[in-house]
Amino acid sequence: MYGKYWMSPETTSINRLPMLNMEHLHSITLDGPWRFQLLDRADASPAGSWNIENVPSLWTIDKGEHHYKDSPIYTNTQMPFDNLPPSVPLHNPTGIYERDFTIPDAWEKKRIVLSLGGFESVAVVTINSKDVGMAKDSHLASEFDITSYIKKGNNSIRLRIVKWSDATFIEDQDQWWHGGISRSIKLFATEHVFIERLYLTPGLLPDNKTGTLKIRAYVNSINEAPLANWTFQARIVGVSKAQKMSQTFINHSRTLWTKKTREQKEITDSEFHGKYWDGNVPDPVKKVLRELDPPNPGYAEFEVKVPNISPWSAESPTLYEVEIQLLDPSGKVAEITSKKIGFRDVKVVGNEFLFNGKPVILYGINRHDFNRETGRVLTRDMFRSDLLELKRWNFNAIRTSHYPNDPVFLDLCDELGFYVVGEANIESHAFLDSICDDQKYLVAFVDRVSRMVERDIHHPSVIFWSLGNESGFGLNHLASAAFVRKFDSSRPLHYEGGIRGNWTHGQEVTDVICPMYPNISAIVSYAKSKKADRPLIMCEYSHAMGNSNGTLAEYWEAIHSTKGLQGGFIWEFWDHGIDQKLPDGRMRSAYGGDFGEDKHDGNFCCDGMFFPDRTPKPALYEMKHIASPILISAKNANTGRFAVLNKNFFIDLQGYELGWTIAANGEILDRGIVKIPKTKARGNTAFAISSKFLKPANRSGESFITFSLSHKSPTSWAPANFEVAWAQFRLTNKSISKPKTLNTKPVEFVTAEGEIVLPYGVIAPQLTLWRAP
Repeated sequence: MYGKYWMSPETTSINRLPMLNMEHLHSITLDGPWRFQLLDRADASPAGSWNIENVPSLWTIDKGEHHYKDSPIYTNTQMPFDNLPPSVPLHNPTGIYERDFTIPDAWEKKRIVLSLGGFESVAVVTINSKDVGMAKDSHLASEFDITSYIKKGNNSIRLRIVKWSDATFIEDQDQWWHGGISRSIKLFATEHVFIERLYLTPGLLPDNKTGTLKIRAYVNSINEAPLANWTFQARIVGVSKAQKMSQTFINHSRTLWTKKTREQKEITDSEFHGKYWDGNVPDPVKKVLRELDPPNPGYAEFEVKVPNISPWSAESPTLYEVEIQLLDPSGKVAEITSKKIGFRDVKVVGNEFLFNGKPVILYGINRHDFNRETGRVLTRDMFRSDLLELKRWNFNAIRTSHYPNDPVFLDLCDELGFYVVGEANIESHAFLDSICDDQKYLVAFVDRVSRMVERDIHHPSVIFWSLGNESGFGLNHLASAAFVRKFDSSRPLHYEGGIRGNWTHGQEVTDVICPMYPNISAIVSYAKSKKADRPLIMCEYSHAMGNSNGTLAEYWEAIHSTKGLQGGFIWEFWDHGIDQKLPDGRMRSAYGGDFGEDKHDGNFCCDGMFFPDRTPKPALYEMKHIASPILISAKNANTGRFAVLNKNFFIDLQGYELGWTIAANGEILDRGIVKIPKTKARGNTAFAISSKFLKPANRSGESFITFSLSHKSPTSWAPANFEVAWAQFRLTNKSISKPKTLNTKPVEFVTAEGEIVLPYGVIAPQLTLWRAP
């Protein structure tokens, strides 16, 4: 094995391949039943009988068949044990997973890769009794080349999953601690020459009609297979005028220093000694320098313009398919894949965040991976259900608190239309001010941030890269930020720790002021000050625990009326109440302490806008109204004159239908449909309602006119006529005769005997008491 790898923060992986988020044509799943044992120590050996566990699943979730002596633990800021980093308890639940598998005959001469989607928190891979490698980071896939470990016929795989490790100290998020395999496992096969890394960066020019696409591809090989005459090519499907992208690799030979011509030596000497210090190198000189120091074979880079495209936005999420091929020297397709991209532009200019040139507003929410029955094991359908639910409540933005989600989640965000803050799996809450400057954790910080960016760079939905959550501000963040700024300049950085305590600092690590739970007066004061050099988007606000979410309207009144304030992310999506079966057979939503754990943070995990069973809480109705795509105002309700503001930034109102009703004392008197003018994005248009019941003489009692905005056609998240917004205005009633003047003499409400007297009451009051069972 690898020594005490689980307490070595410098060792983030052994033999792990570079991050590659790419689907492969030749792929088989290893999900399903595995032999399983739960051990007490990280270095213990399995013995005795085996149980059967399905993969993916968490051994900390009671599934009925087997109940292991390791249950979920909920903590917020404290660690679940008292050790100091990187040391962890000797008692360390460790799962051993085993199964057999057979490689298809067609894969016999191919390169074979094992992909582990997610595990908590360390995985050691063994194939046919030989150790292959090790990896950390619970929320990004780890892949291993197992070609040389495979034999013909039956093969065996063992995964040792260690729960507590040095990585645990930087995965100290406000959530349940679990153990197990949380995402899918698969094998895929390639030729001996293959695409090793692939980065697609789409963009958008200021005309909002011309897209840009930068592709960086790294082709590699095993067993010294030559790359000469292999071809990498790409095309944007369905775009006829897009520039062709193709490169055939050749083997370059470097000129020996002793074989340089006089001209070559003079050119290299002049360049080396600083003749072109200002960077203005003549083209003939560049040509000679490239000939003398050619690039390594296997790297391809393209930058093209794509005319007449439709931009991507959360309001109109138009996607294009990019087809990627790797051809062998005979021209035969050796590898083929595709990626969906969207053309858009993201930048920060002064104190405004601009998306496709517009200062969009983010109606956001924080979201953990959670399911009350399966913990952090989620399917594509579960992800989709979450996103469709958010669409129905008018949210348009998500922060992946506090780690990268499964790649399928971002695929769905691209498709359905959400702005996403992609957050690295870094939080050291219990050691906020120390680990961030601890050199032992430097590689882990940079590794987690860089691998997230490399995996998700092609997603149009991702608008910010977040360096993590509540992990202080130190040298490790500076190193991570430096990597991202160099690798992907198309997106700004986001990190709350960089501005905590001083919103004028932290420019090295964050391009946005992203505070937690600031006062309304504070955000307005910042936005109006001369020191406001960046936009302000709250990364967390309006903590949704219990009957909370007060002052939502006041927050948004400030945001909608103040330049530089561009929204925020409510904490959070769900109450994290795990289904727990009690001895008498009843089910309850469990929180911290309900599994017998000593160290926990109680019910602080029940802080979502939805209950664990997906029932919405009342605050959602207010938030839906705030985030609605229109705002109706009354110029004169009693004469039927109104105006509608299209709050969208990119689409008009042609896809909506606006209905109205007039009611008195709850009885509907009249109804109709408004012919909504086209009303371009951010436009304001007047309209009128005609009804005899607008006149007070034609109705009596308390009267209102109510508007309801709905989709004309069905969407992926709602049927036709689904209500997305509403507004209501009181109508003036006909005059009512004044009541008779009451006796103004002082009234005694309590008699000498202590009885309550209500002189104008009809029914005597009765005392009603209620207590919680």
